[in-house]
Amino acid sequence: MFATTSPLSDCFFSNFVKVDDGQREHFSNLAHLLSTLGYEWAKPGTSPWPLHVRFAKVAGASSRRGSGLFLVDVLDSARREARRRMLQSPCTRVDPSDPAFDVVADQMGVTWLVAEMLRKPRLQPVQLQIRLDGVSQTGHSGSHSLVDSRDLTGLGLQYCHARLCSLEQKAIARGLLGGNGDADEENARLVHSFYEIPSNRPSREVEEEVCAHLATFPEVLTHAYVKYEADGLLRYCSHLTGLVNRAWRFLPVLTAESENLALSRIAIFKMARNTLATCLAIIGAKPLSKL
Repeated sequence: MFATTSPLSDCFFSNFVKVDDGQREHFSNLAHLLSTLGYEWAKPGTSPWPLHVRFAKVAGASSRRGSGLFLVDVLDSARREARRRMLQSPCTRVDPSDPAFDVVADQMGVTWLVAEMLRKPRLQPVQLQIRLDGVSQTGHSGSHSLVDSRDLTGLGLQYCHARLCSLEQKAIARGLLGGNGDADEENARLVHSFYEIPSNRPSREVEEEVCAHLATFPEVLTHAYVKYEADGLLRYCSHLTGLVNRAWRFLPVLTAESENLALSRIAIFKMARNTLATCLAIIGAKPLSKL
């Protein structure tokens, strides 16, 4: 009782969240008791009530059984694997000898780990298999492996974002965009370009497919916020990345037939880049502009 009421009155918290998969009945009874005692914020539908957000546990990581994992070890493992993937990828542009390479690898590791943790519903246990100094620590059989995973959602989001940033820089170098101009004026120019291109253009279907997906972002974000579920947001980002990767083939910018057509495509790619950056920031990852 004291732990529930004291922080709100002494520390002036705007909200109070409890996370655990169990004790649902306990928190329900606690809410009823506090409401009966006259705490207005504890009544149903009143904010801020100390929310009970249920989370599943990380399987195979139990301090009681001596199989606990330190966060620093998990992060180090993710960074090493991200670094290895970057060295193997033909899309990596940062030189391994550059001091920035390790910084980027660190951010990529964090992005990968966060995406792995959030890409499934909250109540599904997270199964990790990590490699610590050459020794494999494994969760339950059939666990989701941080080392051998083929789902590279987090890395794919960062590579796609960096590629979109590179496109904007190339457009600036070609004179299609003003590097230091007024942002509102530049955006208005990009939007205006849509009205200057023919409606029967062959690329219209691909453009509309990307735009239609971008238009659903507010709904996806609202659902994630209301339901406290991030897996839908990760699926949205993964789908957007797939659409952008497909659009590269059908929506060339630097070799477009006209300037207005190039600008209209830049507008689409810029909206996609802004959306990806927002999603990465929401899940706690830093959007990278160069890989």
